[in-house]
Amino acid sequence: MKQCIDCEKTLPMTDFYKFTQGEGTWLFCKSCNALRGLKDPFRVFRRIYSSQRFNSKRRNHPMPTYSLGELIAWADKQPNTAELWDNYVASGYDKMTKISVDRIDNSLPYSLGNIQLMSWQENKDLGHQARRAGNLGSDHRPVNAYHLDGTLHKEYVSVQSAARDVNGSAGSIHHVASGKILDRPGGYKTTVKKHKGYSWAWA
Repeated sequence: MKQCIDCEKTLPMTDFYKFTQGEGTWLFCKSCNALRGLKDPFRVFRRIYSSQRFNSKRRNHPMPTYSLGELIAWADKQPNTAELWDNYVASGYDKMTKISVDRIDNSLPYSLGNIQLMSWQENKDLGHQARRAGNLGSDHRPVNAYHLDGTLHKEYVSVQSAARDVNGSAGSIHHVASGKILDRPGGYKTTVKKHKGYSWAWA
Protein backbone atom coordinates (compact mmCIF):
# COMPACT_ATOMS: atom_id res chain seq x y z
CA MET A 1 0.00 0.00 0.00
CA LYS A 2 1.11 3.55 -0.69
CA GLN A 3 -0.28 7.04 -0.12
CA CYS A 4 -0.71 9.34 -3.13
CA ILE A 5 0.75 12.77 -2.36
CA ASP A 6 -2.02 14.47 -4.36
CA CYS A 7 -5.34 12.90 -3.30
CA GLU A 8 -3.74 11.54 -0.08
CA LYS A 9 -5.55 8.21 -0.47
CA THR A 10 -3.76 5.05 0.60
CA LEU A 11 -4.00 2.70 -2.37
CA PRO A 12 -2.61 -0.64 -3.57
CA MET A 13 0.75 -0.49 -5.34
CA THR A 14 -0.97 -1.51 -8.57
CA ASP A 15 -2.65 1.94 -8.58
CA PHE A 16 0.75 3.58 -9.14
CA TYR A 17 2.85 3.58 -12.31
CA LYS A 18 6.24 1.95 -12.02
CA PHE A 19 9.39 3.75 -13.07
CA THR A 20 10.49 2.72 -16.55
CA GLN A 21 13.96 2.02 -15.19
CA GLY A 22 14.98 0.79 -11.78
CA GLU A 23 12.64 0.15 -8.89
CA GLY A 24 9.90 2.18 -7.29
CA THR A 25 6.69 3.89 -8.34
CA TRP A 26 5.45 7.40 -9.01
CA LEU A 27 4.37 9.60 -6.09
CA PHE A 28 0.99 10.23 -7.76
CA CYS A 29 -1.58 7.48 -8.25
CA LYS A 30 -2.70 6.68 -11.80
CA SER A 31 -5.93 8.67 -11.47
CA CYS A 32 -4.22 11.80 -10.18
CA ASN A 33 -1.44 11.47 -12.73
CA ALA A 34 -4.00 11.44 -15.55
CA LEU A 35 -5.88 14.40 -14.06
CA ARG A 36 -2.69 16.43 -13.71
CA GLY A 37 -2.18 16.06 -17.46
CA LEU A 38 -5.72 17.28 -18.11
CA LYS A 39 -5.25 20.33 -15.90
CA ASP A 40 -2.00 21.51 -17.47
CA PRO A 41 -2.49 23.65 -20.63
CA PHE A 42 1.05 22.91 -21.80
CA ARG A 43 0.45 19.16 -21.68
CA VAL A 44 -2.88 19.57 -23.47
CA PHE A 45 -1.27 21.45 -26.35
CA ARG A 46 1.73 19.13 -26.39
CA ARG A 47 -0.66 16.23 -26.95
CA ILE A 48 -2.49 18.18 -29.66
CA TYR A 49 0.79 18.94 -31.42
CA SER A 50 1.96 15.33 -31.21
CA SER A 51 -1.34 14.19 -32.72
CA GLN A 52 -0.98 16.74 -35.52
CA ARG A 53 2.47 15.42 -36.42
CA PHE A 54 1.24 11.83 -36.41
CA ASN A 55 -1.77 12.67 -38.58
CA SER A 56 0.38 14.68 -41.01
CA LYS A 57 2.64 11.68 -41.54
CA ARG A 58 -0.32 9.34 -41.99
CA ARG A 59 -1.91 11.64 -44.58
CA ASN A 60 1.40 12.06 -46.42
CA HIS A 61 1.20 15.77 -45.64
CA PRO A 62 4.15 17.99 -44.67
CA MET A 63 4.72 18.36 -40.94
CA PRO A 64 3.03 21.37 -39.28
CA THR A 65 4.73 24.58 -40.35
CA TYR A 66 4.99 25.68 -36.71
CA SER A 67 6.67 24.43 -33.55
CA LEU A 68 4.90 23.51 -30.32
CA GLY A 69 5.94 26.87 -28.87
CA GLU A 70 4.52 28.72 -31.88
CA LEU A 71 1.26 26.78 -31.61
CA ILE A 72 0.92 27.77 -27.94
CA ALA A 73 1.77 31.41 -28.75
CA TRP A 74 -0.85 31.36 -31.53
CA ALA A 75 -3.48 29.89 -29.19
CA ASP A 76 -2.70 32.53 -26.57
CA LYS A 77 -3.76 35.22 -29.07
CA GLN A 78 -7.05 33.60 -30.10
CA PRO A 79 -10.17 35.41 -28.79
CA ASN A 80 -11.91 32.20 -27.68
CA THR A 81 -9.02 30.48 -25.84
CA ALA A 82 -9.89 31.74 -22.36
CA GLU A 83 -13.58 30.92 -22.76
CA LEU A 84 -12.84 27.42 -24.05
CA TRP A 85 -10.44 26.70 -21.18
CA ASP A 86 -12.84 28.10 -18.56
CA ASN A 87 -15.64 25.89 -19.91
CA TYR A 88 -13.29 22.89 -19.83
CA VAL A 89 -12.38 23.52 -16.18
CA ALA A 90 -16.01 24.18 -15.19
CA SER A 91 -17.05 20.85 -16.76
CA GLY A 92 -14.68 18.94 -14.50
CA TYR A 93 -12.31 18.36 -17.45
CA ASP A 94 -14.89 16.53 -19.53
CA LYS A 95 -13.26 15.36 -22.78
CA MET A 96 -15.99 16.85 -24.99
CA THR A 97 -15.25 20.37 -23.69
CA LYS A 98 -11.50 19.96 -24.03
CA ILE A 99 -9.69 22.38 -26.35
CA SER A 100 -9.25 21.00 -29.85
CA VAL A 101 -7.46 22.34 -32.93
CA ASP A 102 -9.11 21.63 -36.27
CA ARG A 103 -8.00 22.36 -39.83
CA ILE A 104 -10.17 24.87 -41.64
CA ASP A 105 -9.56 23.20 -45.02
CA ASN A 106 -9.17 19.45 -44.58
CA SER A 107 -7.42 19.10 -47.93
CA LEU A 108 -4.50 21.23 -46.72
CA PRO A 109 -1.81 20.49 -44.10
CA TYR A 110 -1.48 22.15 -40.71
CA SER A 111 -0.40 25.78 -40.79
CA LEU A 112 -1.22 28.71 -38.54
CA GLY A 113 -3.46 30.07 -41.30
CA ASN A 114 -5.37 26.79 -41.62
CA ILE A 115 -6.28 25.95 -38.02
CA GLN A 116 -8.95 27.06 -35.59
CA LEU A 117 -9.66 26.50 -31.91
CA MET A 118 -12.83 24.79 -30.74
CA SER A 119 -14.03 22.19 -28.25
CA TRP A 120 -13.85 18.46 -28.92
CA GLN A 121 -17.65 18.42 -29.17
CA GLU A 122 -17.61 21.12 -31.85
CA ASN A 123 -14.85 19.30 -33.71
CA LYS A 124 -16.81 16.06 -33.58
CA ASP A 125 -19.98 17.78 -34.84
CA LEU A 126 -18.05 19.29 -37.76
CA GLY A 127 -16.80 15.82 -38.63
CA HIS A 128 -20.36 14.51 -38.71
CA GLN A 129 -21.43 17.40 -40.94
CA ALA A 130 -18.54 16.73 -43.31
CA ARG A 131 -19.45 13.06 -43.57
CA ARG A 132 -23.08 13.87 -44.32
CA ALA A 133 -21.95 16.31 -47.00
CA GLY A 134 -19.50 13.79 -48.45
CA ASN A 135 -16.58 16.12 -47.73
CA LEU A 136 -14.36 13.80 -45.73
CA GLY A 137 -10.96 15.07 -46.79
CA SER A 138 -7.82 13.05 -47.33
CA ASP A 139 -7.73 11.62 -43.79
CA HIS A 140 -10.85 9.49 -44.24
CA ARG A 141 -10.12 5.81 -43.75
CA PRO A 142 -12.83 3.58 -42.27
CA VAL A 143 -11.89 1.26 -39.44
CA ASN A 144 -13.83 -1.35 -37.48
CA ALA A 145 -13.67 -2.21 -33.79
CA TYR A 146 -14.03 -5.85 -32.76
CA HIS A 147 -14.53 -7.49 -29.40
CA LEU A 148 -11.69 -9.81 -28.45
CA ASP A 149 -13.89 -12.81 -29.32
CA GLY A 150 -13.95 -11.57 -32.92
CA THR A 151 -17.48 -10.16 -33.02
CA LEU A 152 -18.00 -6.70 -34.49
CA HIS A 153 -18.43 -3.90 -31.98
CA LYS A 154 -18.85 -0.89 -34.24
CA GLU A 155 -17.92 0.54 -37.65
CA TYR A 156 -16.26 3.96 -37.89
CA VAL A 157 -15.75 6.22 -40.87
CA SER A 158 -12.32 7.32 -39.64
CA VAL A 159 -9.67 6.62 -37.02
CA GLN A 160 -10.33 10.01 -35.45
CA SER A 161 -14.03 9.34 -34.92
CA ALA A 162 -13.18 5.94 -33.44
CA ALA A 163 -10.63 7.45 -31.05
CA ARG A 164 -13.13 10.05 -29.86
CA ASP A 165 -15.85 7.45 -29.34
CA VAL A 166 -13.72 5.14 -27.18
CA ASN A 167 -11.74 7.96 -25.56
CA GLY A 168 -8.59 6.48 -27.01
CA SER A 169 -5.62 7.29 -29.20
CA ALA A 170 -5.87 7.57 -32.98
CA GLY A 171 -2.22 6.54 -33.20
CA SER A 172 -2.75 3.38 -31.17
CA ILE A 173 -5.81 2.39 -33.22
CA HIS A 174 -3.77 2.94 -36.39
CA HIS A 175 -0.96 0.74 -35.02
CA VAL A 176 -3.34 -2.12 -34.21
CA ALA A 177 -5.14 -1.93 -37.56
CA SER A 178 -1.81 -1.84 -39.41
CA GLY A 179 -0.25 -4.69 -37.44
CA LYS A 180 2.47 -2.42 -36.10
CA ILE A 181 5.46 -4.27 -34.64
CA LEU A 182 7.22 -2.55 -31.76
CA ASP A 183 10.71 -3.12 -30.43
CA ARG A 184 10.72 -4.01 -26.75
CA PRO A 185 13.55 -3.93 -24.19
CA GLY A 186 15.62 -7.08 -24.32
CA GLY A 187 15.69 -7.28 -28.10
CA TYR A 188 12.33 -8.90 -28.73
CA LYS A 189 9.46 -7.60 -30.82
CA THR A 190 5.73 -7.62 -30.22
CA THR A 191 2.70 -6.84 -32.34
CA VAL A 192 0.18 -4.30 -31.07
CA LYS A 193 -3.02 -6.36 -30.89
CA LYS A 194 -5.59 -4.26 -29.03
CA HIS A 195 -6.45 -0.79 -27.79
CA LYS A 196 -9.13 0.23 -25.29
CA GLY A 197 -10.26 -3.40 -25.07
CA TYR A 198 -10.89 -3.83 -28.80
CA SER A 199 -8.99 -5.20 -31.76
CA TRP A 200 -9.05 -2.97 -34.82
CA ALA A 201 -8.99 -3.61 -38.56
CA TRP A 202 -9.28 -1.45 -41.63
CA ALA A 203 -12.71 -1.73 -43.19
